[in-house]
Amino acid sequence: MPKVEVADAESPIFITALARGVEVLRALAAAGRPLSLAEIASAAGVNRSAAQRIIHTFERLGLVMRGPIGRGFMIGVGVLPLAAGHLQASDLVRIANPFLHALFGRFGESCHLAVPYGRDMVFVIRFAATGQLSAFMPQGIAIPMHASASGKAYLSALPAERLERWLAAAPLQAFTPHTLTDRARLQAAIAEARQSGIACADGEFFPGDRTIATPVMVGDRCLGAVSLSGPESRWNVADLLDQAGPALREAAQAIGQSLRPESVPWPSSADD
Repeated sequence: MPKVEVADAESPIFITALARGVEVLRALAAAGRPLSLAEIASAAGVNRSAAQRIIHTFERLGLVMRGPIGRGFMIGVGVLPLAAGHLQASDLVRIANPFLHALFGRFGESCHLAVPYGRDMVFVIRFAATGQLSAFMPQGIAIPMHASASGKAYLSALPAERLERWLAAAPLQAFTPHTLTDRARLQAAIAEARQSGIACADGEFFPGDRTIATPVMVGDRCLGAVSLSGPESRWNVADLLDQAGPALREAAQAIGQSLRPESVPWPSSADD
């Protein structure tokens, strides 16, 4: 997720105290479990006193809640209406939804729409396959670009200069033995996706999960990526590409053509 840079902190209109509060929320969201005040302070990079004041404020606002039996703190239910507000306002989400539902109905496998946020892809639509054991992947989850087919599809659509800047700066953490952490191999995978129009991931974030993805374009701008994934027990990557790849590309193209250029959100500095 985007981090506060020195240039941000030095801006006369940047509110550092507010940024610290956001870092606390991010720390709680990333933990996936209740955190103590000391853990919150450490994860968010603030002192314990600041953490206590921020948590008290957010708890009163419903953005933070106490954990089971009152121990620790976790993200509160109050953040969900805020996130839903984005989904309701997004033309991309509204237009993509029926196309993804049609893909889900045709193939019976999980289908997604993901959009960029910093160096992650945030999954804003998900139709989950049923009748199988699958990774827990709630709507709104953020997955690093290098570890997802959606991320590689998005990166494949970037101008060369932006891609080079991203590759030079991005940390390439391993999540499974199959995660691409070598920059040369990752760059080759992105180049292949740029040429074919479709990116792949084979167990690179969730073990046993195979995914293909293609970018959603409006003009020369990539808004995100649509993807389809299935378990290794039913699919290999070649079959996914052969059987579902053309339909996935058609859906992405139809979504992009259905969006009016004036409805496309202005690029966010968080996406750089």
